[in-house]
Amino acid sequence: MSNIYVRPLHTDDATQLHAIITLPEVARNLLQVPSKELATTIEWVKKIDPFCYRFVAENEGQIMGMASLSQINRPRLIHSGDL
Repeated sequence: MSNIYVRPLHTDDATQLHAIITLPEVARNLLQVPSKELATTIEWVKKIDPFCYRFVAENEGQIMGMASLSQINRPRLIHSGDL
């Protein structure tokens, strides 16, 4: 049995991530319409948000999924976040 590793999202993950988010069974469950353009996904992956931590699950070099943890950027709520 192989291991699944969770690690930070890298810019070179954009192609595999794009293939996942454009699958109809994945796209219909997203909160936003995924772009059909790979360039848009690459741009999104390269975008740095200091309050968002993005991770991928990887198995034998293949990305299996992605999750993000967003820190709330308000002084009274800075200690909390959203998944």
